[in-house]
This record gives sequence, C-alpha cells and structure tokens, in this order.
Amino acid sequence: MLYTLFRESHRKTKNQKMPDHFPISSQVRMPAEYLQKNGSKIMFLEEFFKDEFLQTISKDDTVVIWIGLDNESQIDKFSKLDCRKFLRNIDVAKSDRILFINEKKLVKRIDFDGILMCYPSEKYIKIFSNLNVSCIPYPHLLDFDSYPGYEDKHRQCDILISGQQSESYYPLRHKIVECLASSENISIGKYTIKYLHHPGWGSLKSDMRHDILNETYVDFLSNFRMAITCGGGLDSMYMKYLEMAAAYTLPIGEKISYMPEAASNAMITITNSDTSSDILKKVTDLLSKPEELEERTKIYCSTMSKFFNIDIETKKVVSKILNKNDKEKDLK
Repeated sequence: MLYTLFRESHRKTKNQKMPDHFPISSQVRMPAEYLQKNGSKIMFLEEFFKDEFLQTISKDDTVVIWIGLDNESQIDKFSKLDCRKFLRNIDVAKSDRILFINEKKLVKRIDFDGILMCYPSEKYIKIFSNLNVSCIPYPHLLDFDSYPGYEDKHRQCDILISGQQSESYYPLRHKIVECLASSENISIGKYTIKYLHHPGWGSLKSDMRHDILNETYVDFLSNFRMAITCGGGLDSMYMKYLEMAAAYTLPIGEKISYMPEAASNAMITITNSDTSSDILKKVTDLLSKPEELEERTKIYCSTMSKFFNIDIETKKVVSKILNKNDKEKDLK
C-alpha cells in the first residue's frame, strides 16, 4: 500500500468546498487528488502515527512524508518502521537561505529510499547524492485541461505584478517591478500595468486580503499579456510559471535550469546583470510585436503543459516510488 502523509495544517477549513480529507492549497490539494487516483491512501500525520495504526504497516508498504517531520516522537517512530520511505520536499530554503537544512537533518535520522524533489536542479540533486539519497524529480504540476479557452481571450492589460515583492526573498522580481512600475513608459502609454498584492495568509490587514488565488488567480492572469515572476534566486520553478502557462500569459523573469529549453527561450528572460534599460527594451520590444508575442506565448504554454501535466507526471512518479526491483536505475 502507498500512503501519502500530510500535516494537520494542510487540512481544509469548514468554509472550503472540498472533501474533508483533502488539503487546502492547490499546491497540496491537486497532488493529493492525483496521488489518490493512482492508488495512494491520503492521511494526516496525527492519524497515521497512532500506535494501533502503525502496527498495520509492513515492509511491503511505501510511505511518503509530504514536506517533513518535526515532531520528535513521530521521527523516532518513523525511523523504526520497516517499510519503504520517501520524503517530499518543497522549499529549497527558508529565510536563512541555508539549503535543505531540515531535509538534511531528517535524512541523517531516517533511512529514506529517496527524496521527491520539487525543484530538481542538478545542483540540488547532487546535494542528496552526496548523502547517498536518491532523488525523483517531482516538480509542481498542473491540470492544464481544466483551464480551457484562455488562448483566444482578449487581453485587457499588458503586464501583471502579483505576489510577494520582498527584495530579500525575490531579488530579481523586485528588480523587474522597480523598473517597470516606475518607468515613464507607463505615463506615455507604451504599456499598461496592474498590481495584485499578496493574498495575505494572515499577515496583511483584513482590508488588503483577497481571494484571487489558485483557479481564480489563473482566470485573473488571463487578462494580461505578460506577468512578472522569478525563482527566488534559488532556481525554483514556483507555481506562477505553470499558472501563467495555463492562462496563456508570458512570464517576465529568470530562467529555471530544469525548465524545457523551448519554454525558457520563449519567455522574456531577465538576468541579474540586466540593467533597467535592458529590461525595458526586452519588454517594450516584444509588446510592439504582437504576432511574435502571440507565437512565443503559444510555444511557452504548449511546452509547459506538455512537460508538467499533473496526470501524466504523477503516474510516472508513483511508478518510480513503487518500483522495488530496479531502484537505482529508476531513481535517477
């Protein structure tokens, strides 16, 4: 049996219209749904680690820990379980910018069969290879078929700024925003731009919060020709890259190393060495060429939807997790 274990904080609230046992965020809920479709039992840590349930786990079972464990009792119990064990990681680093600090601690205490790597760059895979832990690429995925009709939608605005703008966390995104949002090109009508602030997560005043996220965020994105994003300076393909593909909106941001070449060549790639003039030229030049913009957007979106299809890629991940006979070959 395959089990995927989520934290209690991932559980839905009473006001959210989804099954009681499914997590809340689309970054967590969608994978849970598709893992279940592919035979995984979805559970929360608290119920799995009850002693009476742990007694039912055998060496033929496979358990995926989603994000991590920080409860000492659960870590101790899990380390002693005789089953196949996988760790699904999400964040590369926290505010301290130290790479995989929690994952490194866990793999020293628990004999994991592999890491399900959310941001599978060669650099990050090598970190765990040096710890003798194999990696299965498991990036963010999306059900692109659930977002039909955006390709031909009329765009009301040129550029969207959205999400966190902290220079500490998203330095390149901050740089692009500072350039485009303060440019005189706005006042002379070279492009139009709008700002959608972060939805809040309890950190913003109530009058600043909004519910434009997940599916509604993609629908909102589809009103724009371009949108700003980045990988946080950590080579991380955040969900915005996929949501823009679903909305047929071209990203302005940094290239991600494991993004398909056709997609990264199509988007407006900005680097740390680009000056404000460079950024403005890349954006305004493409906006002045609507046919080229349309073609590059189509290439980006079709490529991303092909490589990050949640149905197809989840099947591959589950197949690799459950492969017991040729582990080294399949985990590479």
